[in-house]
Amino acid sequence: MKRLVFVVLFLGILLGAAYALMFFRIVKVDRLAAKSPVMAKALTILKLYRPAPKTAALPGKPSEAADPLQGEKGKLDKDRKALEDREADLVRREQEVAQQRIRMSKAEPAGAEEATKPDPLARLVRIYDKMAPEDASKIFARMNDTEVAALLVKMKEKQVGGILPQLPSDRAARLTRMLSRQ
Repeated sequence: MKRLVFVVLFLGILLGAAYALMFFRIVKVDRLAAKSPVMAKALTILKLYRPAPKTAALPGKPSEAADPLQGEKGKLDKDRKALEDREADLVRREQEVAQQRIRMSKAEPAGAEEATKPDPLARLVRIYDKMAPEDASKIFARMNDTEVAALLVKMKEKQVGGILPQLPSDRAARLTRMLSRQ
């Protein structure tokens, strides 16, 4: 009888020590569970091991469960790229329109009576050149980019340098891009 008590006590201590080693992650439970499905089931019952949820990931593609925001990030990157492309195309078209307006304003008038008229764009440029940059920027804020670019390209650099900081930064950046391409 003593022998039976000794064996039971010995097995209890041995199992307790093994449980403690696994509980405190001294022994790698994941490796043990990977080696044997029976061991994985036993460790799960003892709440020492939680199997990873199975995901239906396609081979070669990252699973959504690994990073649930990855799909959203991809969509946002794709949308951002599309918007950047559209903005670049829009800026290019606005520049073309501004250049055509400039060419049209530089073209010689067809009639003799029009030849004596002063260029309205040149007149406006002279007016805005004499204004304070703050006042000119308030007016430019209500005009579209192509009109403003057509005026800025003919204005004195010092005046343009005073007007651009008065405008919202995104608009000033667009106008600067338009001016750099003319």
